[in-house]
Amino acid sequence: FKKIKDYEDFKSNVPLREYKDYHLYLSKVLEGKENVLWPTPYKYLLSTAKSTGDGDDKFIPISQESLNNLVQISLNMLINFAVKTKNYSILLKRGLYLGASPKLSQKGKYEYGLLSGVSYYLKPKFLRNFSIPSFKTSAIENWEEKIKAIENEVIENELGIIVGTPPWVNKLVMNLNRRVKKPLNQHFKELTLFMFGGAPIKLYKKKIQTILGEEVYLLENYPASEAFVAYQDEFPYSSGLLLQTDHGVFFEFLRKEDYYNKNLENRLQLSEVNINEEYAIVLTTDSGLFSYLLGDIIEFTDLDPFRIKINGRLRHYLKLKGQYLNDNSLSHPLYELIQNHNLLIGEFTFAPGKNGVELYYETQNNKILNEQEMKKVKDSFDFEVKLVQINEDAIYEYMKKHHKLGGQFKITRIRNDRNIVEKFKPLSTNQSL
Repeated sequence: FKKIKDYEDFKSNVPLREYKDYHLYLSKVLEGKENVLWPTPYKYLLSTAKSTGDGDDKFIPISQESLNNLVQISLNMLINFAVKTKNYSILLKRGLYLGASPKLSQKGKYEYGLLSGVSYYLKPKFLRNFSIPSFKTSAIENWEEKIKAIENEVIENELGIIVGTPPWVNKLVMNLNRRVKKPLNQHFKELTLFMFGGAPIKLYKKKIQTILGEEVYLLENYPASEAFVAYQDEFPYSSGLLLQTDHGVFFEFLRKEDYYNKNLENRLQLSEVNINEEYAIVLTTDSGLFSYLLGDIIEFTDLDPFRIKINGRLRHYLKLKGQYLNDNSLSHPLYELIQNHNLLIGEFTFAPGKNGVELYYETQNNKILNEQEMKKVKDSFDFEVKLVQINEDAIYEYMKKHHKLGGQFKITRIRNDRNIVEKFKPLSTNQSL
């Protein structure tokens, strides 16, 4: 590090690393050794807990410096919303936080949990009592029991903010809507804001907005276990999420094609990026991760200030004729199609088939798509896609069987194998394109 004078020196001395490349260092951290990756002691380990069900457990050490920045960015995000919308009372509203259990586990000398579980301890104690659900309810392990307990706890309270991951918030607000039989902001008179991250909202956005009430703002954020990357800073709409360039993270970027072609030395700094180009995001953090490949694919929508949108995951791809198809090529066109044409397609996942791409999908009440609807799906892609309808809630049952309900868990939309779809029984074998 003494040799580092500029960015080129940094790249020469600090290779790009993935999580597996940190095993030697992290094993020492877990043994209780200090000053391995970062000079100050760690507070917690953050577990990704295989949130998409397709990788190994990861334990990310987090320092007090990182925790301070996490809290500061969260506060800035809420204050920015209050200022931009002139709704300063939101800073004093009760919040519903639909996250992981705050009951932490032990690994070596450190406590660990999911980010949304550890976040419980980052709030001042007086705010913990100002939040829903209670610790007792939050700690319920069975998701279906937990969601019912949250419903019962929240229904008689006032509520200003809802925070959570879209697929699980969607389940909760649907259940609450059935109970109150009107938009939720007519029941919870102070409900103003839904803050979300961790998964795309496009599949659920129209339904959630209708259930919450059209007056409720939606605010997207991008917190990862490794760092709080970005948040929406414009309302009601924003071209992208404001990159947090001044809170303990040095950002680098690798073109998506370079990642898949193993050209890992072609990293770029912020001054070298372009709009409308896909990049793998790389972090150097104040918890001791150096040129760490986060695993997400982003695209810049603005360069002054820097704003980004999330286009998918590097490991979530389907290879077709030498092309690497990610969410931006597969899931996002389908999201748009569902919203624009009111298709009843619900959860879905893509997989490779014998002759190309296969789309496994559910519909509301197992409705069969007509020929015109199926043609719209076909025309939204530049390649042949076979449609395979599966039973409504088949994906939910898959997640339940694999203990992946709630919190930060989400279905993998794209895989380059058939490990997920082989668990599904087609509802109808004659629906194909």
